[in-house]
Amino acid sequence: MSSDTDPMAEIRASFFIECEELLEALQDSLQTMDDGDGDTETINIVFRAVHSIKGGAERIRAGGARAIRASL
Repeated sequence: MSSDTDPMAEIRASFFIECEELLEALQDSLQTMDDGDGDTETINIVFRAVHSIKGGAERIRAGGARAIRASL
């Protein structure tokens, strides 16, 4: 569907770009924690990334967002 007929297309595209960045930060932070090097800021990065992904998914009404949130 083109962005001319789908006003949410650009918003979704931005969300997925942001998700890639957030997932990378999440993965790096979880690896740091797994290595035993995590501190309070590392934990905060994990929570912020998950919270931002969840919130963004709800804003664009991504189908599985509620199920993912419930599992966290």
